Amino acid sequence: LTNTSDSEDVKNLKITVKDDNGKILPAANGSNTLYVKKIAKGDTVTCEINLGSAPDIEAKSHTLSVAFNYEGGSTLTMYDAVETLSLPISQKIRLKIDDPIIYADSAMIEQPVGMYFTLYNMGKSSIYNCMVDVEGDGLRMEETYYGGNIGSGSAMQADFAVIPSVAGDIQGKIVITYEDVYGEQIREEKPFSLY
Repeated sequence: LTNTSDSEDVKNLKITVKDDNGKILPAANGSNTLYVKKIAKGDTVTCEINLGSAPDIEAKSHTLSVAFNYEGGSTLTMYDAVETLSLPISQKIRLKIDDPIIYADSAMIEQPVGMYFTLYNMGKSSIYNCMVDVEGDGLRMEETYYGGNIGSGSAMQADFAVIPSVAGDIQGKIVITYEDVYGEQIREEKPFSLY
């Protein structure tokens, strides 16, 4: 906090941080109110407040209101101001991915073989733009698999075809990429073997 006045100190500053939705609260044994006795003209003071979020809070940017009540150092005139802060909240993404099932006991070179797996979103946040691909020597997908967005508590069943181009035991992996609410891309892998 900076007192930008060239002529007057700020005294008895009271700062109240509030979330109108009641989802962001002071951390254990904390308070949403801070007090600063004095900020001299042109000086800066750093304040810290610990906050916690409700376990079911939506992963997005939340708005906090910050109310200031203070008096001028020489005039003792009372002042009030309200500012807003944007606080990004993230929820931990928890996925469970079943082992992939291959429809055939063996595959033929350059012939598609069907596979599927189920992905469960067990976290409290949606995942976005879910894509499935395969990696491994001599493996490619018949076509791109796009799973879209998967909400909290939902599942995606990915059913697709893989084409091998070499003979023998092939060790591959299914690669699942998706984005969190802020657009950061995350990658998950699930190994499989194909003969």
